[in-house]
Amino acid sequence: AKEHRGSLIEYLLGEDLLSRDILGQAIAESFGVPYSNLSEKHPTKEQVLLIPEEIAKKSRVVVFTQKENEIIISTDNPAQSDLTTVLQPLFKNKKITVSFSMPDDIDTVFVNYHQGLKASFAKITESKGTSAPEIVDQIIEDAMLLKTSDIHCEPEDKKVIIRFRIDGVLHEAGEMSKEYYENMVNRIKVMAKLRIDEHFNTQDG
Repeated sequence: AKEHRGSLIEYLLGEDLLSRDILGQAIAESFGVPYSNLSEKHPTKEQVLLIPEEIAKKSRVVVFTQKENEIIISTDNPAQSDLTTVLQPLFKNKKITVSFSMPDDIDTVFVNYHQGLKASFAKITESKGTSAPEIVDQIIEDAMLLKTSDIHCEPEDKKVIIRFRIDGVLHEAGEMSKEYYENMVNRIKVMAKLRIDEHFNTQDG
């Protein structure tokens, strides 16, 4: 793994030395906790939101299953000594059981905290005014988070609709005021090393 400048998990999976399921079980066993396969059993959004985003991302933890008297949580770092102490106030009078899940599965579940471009644009424009770099960065960040293949910016009379193509299907991701569109396009042109004074011919970059 060191020779390939990657993590041990990436190397083992990349070389097909172990399946994800067997590797996950082995790591869980090394921690002395159960294995929760988040790629097979997905927690609901309601379950995920039981833990505030700040705590969830700091401790790398999600709710895997909830029962009447027990909460099974999953993390990619069960060795955290204060994990149950941090979570117990959220689940009073319930037993907390810690389990292990693969890091990328934890990241996938964290998408449930995503508020969408509309909320992101509102924060950016409210705090910084017309801020093309932040708007473009936010669009790209959201697109990567949702595993988007294409980004479409569709200007209308008073607004711009942003669409993402995900698994071959176009979805409306958000919209923003038309007043930010020209600066946003110029920002993209600068990043792609295109001419910003060319408005009538197509360009590649």
